[in-house]
Amino acid sequence: MLSLQLIFEFVVVVHGARQRRYMRRLCYRSGKFVELPAVREKKFAHLPGLEPSPCFHLFLSHAWPLGQDVCKLIKQRFREICPSMSIFLDVEDLAAGSGTKQVDHSQHILVFAMPVYFQKINCVKELVRLVVREKPASLLLPDAEVHGIFSVAMIREIVTDKWVDEWQLGKRVAEWATAWDRPEMRLPSAADICDALFKLPPLEWSRITPFQDRTMVLVCERLLPESRRNIYLQGSVNSTLPQWTTTVKVYCSPHNPGAAVLAGELNETFSPSKASGRRSSKSSSRRSSKSGCCRTLSRAATASSDSLGQSSPRMSMPSALARAASSCLSLGSLSPRPRKTGHDARRRLLQVVENVDECDHMLVYLNALTWTHDPEALAADIREAQRLGVHLLPCHEFPSVLDAGSARAALDFKAIIDATPEGLKKAPTNIYSEIAIGLKSGQLREPGLLRLAAALIKRVPRAPIAAARKGSDNFSGIIPMLSRTFSTVDSTRISVGNARSSARSNRNSLGVEPNSVQCDWKTTESTSLRQLSGTGSNLRTSACRGADAAAAGAGTGIGIEMGVPSAH
Repeated sequence: MLSLQLIFEFVVVVHGARQRRYMRRLCYRSGKFVELPAVREKKFAHLPGLEPSPCFHLFLSHAWPLGQDVCKLIKQRFREICPSMSIFLDVEDLAAGSGTKQVDHSQHILVFAMPVYFQKINCVKELVRLVVREKPASLLLPDAEVHGIFSVAMIREIVTDKWVDEWQLGKRVAEWATAWDRPEMRLPSAADICDALFKLPPLEWSRITPFQDRTMVLVCERLLPESRRNIYLQGSVNSTLPQWTTTVKVYCSPHNPGAAVLAGELNETFSPSKASGRRSSKSSSRRSSKSGCCRTLSRAATASSDSLGQSSPRMSMPSALARAASSCLSLGSLSPRPRKTGHDARRRLLQVVENVDECDHMLVYLNALTWTHDPEALAADIREAQRLGVHLLPCHEFPSVLDAGSARAALDFKAIIDATPEGLKKAPTNIYSEIAIGLKSGQLREPGLLRLAAALIKRVPRAPIAAARKGSDNFSGIIPMLSRTFSTVDSTRISVGNARSSARSNRNSLGVEPNSVQCDWKTTESTSLRQLSGTGSNLRTSACRGADAAAAGAGTGIGIEMGVPSAH
């Protein structure tokens, strides 16, 4: 029974280790999951007048009309990626009051700022409370595509001394000062509120998953000590480093401003030295996790051997259970083996080639300058790449509320599509058939570059597009083809009709009974018409068969000439 119990425990350990690899959890670079210690009231004991209340790691300050859905999603996602994090969301955790008391018992305040946020009295109370309590706060700006543009400059225009006076919170702050025995405390000014909001770099919310994952990681980093902020989200696109064995050849059109610069940025970001360092940390975490599991299984195997009366060294693992564990570990079922990259210090990710016929991908860099610099020449280069079957990889400088986008020439994607030549927006030469990879700046730059590098490493077979001829329209060859087809149909019908008339006259002259004629002219005609989709030789063959059938049916050796043209 003891051996069966150990086998069961072994299966549980193996299954748990395998499931651990696929969990979307925040992890340190050492491989361990991020676990936040519980927040206790003694952490806030320095605050005067503190009332008993549950404590939280994060306080979500938002306006109900538009920010509630986003904050619910943030809390739900943090429950998934970091279950040890306690988060205050008023619609779920507030039983009574306005929520200002919970600000005192929260380690960090996340302000989801929107225009309506600065029009709600409870939101303004939370702002004032975090300032007077000197709480660390992070400003989260909304997704411009969903909620409209709302930038830091717009917040500074709203938060003025006049705006602060309109809420008439001086009396409330005076009550707090009396209760906390702090007579020197005054109502915060507009400058004090802005300093508290912008002390840490603002963050940006996004509906796009890679950018959203990065924002979640950045929020969690601010809850950790500075020495332990090197974390990543397991299972996210941002945690997968590109691995390449050969340099990828990419073509950047000289008429596409910024494409070659972006290729250089990719080479700089994923240089062999940087990529190797990050891989080594992840590989060491895999090895440490694997060795720890080996020791666990080794102890279980030794105990099983001892229970069966077998004397063996502890590390030899002689039993069947040990052999199963050893084979399981050798197959990498507990931890994935790191790939052999095989690149040295001289091998780069990309090599920019001057000839489009020599490349693996053509990088199409989309921003405000793409179709305003030299659109005809760029369109010609794209058509040539499509004619050769080269894979087009579009990437787009995504607008961001954190920067004006002037350096990146960021532009809304719809405006880029509207400026694209018509011939490149319709099948089969549509360059947007593959979704463009979004790029942002600052702390959200890395997710886009990771996705772009991963797409460049993939080998895509060439698929030439015949319609992509320089200066030609997609429908230029359809009219001549249809005219040749209809002329072939007409000549075949006329020739079959002449053969039918000739056979009927020969039959009458010879006195042949109608029922003795074995040729079915309707079948012959339909058979000839069905052959029109084939080559010219097939058309001539079917026509000759119809003529032979006509001659045989009439009982004569008269040949019938059918006017079928040559192959088209």
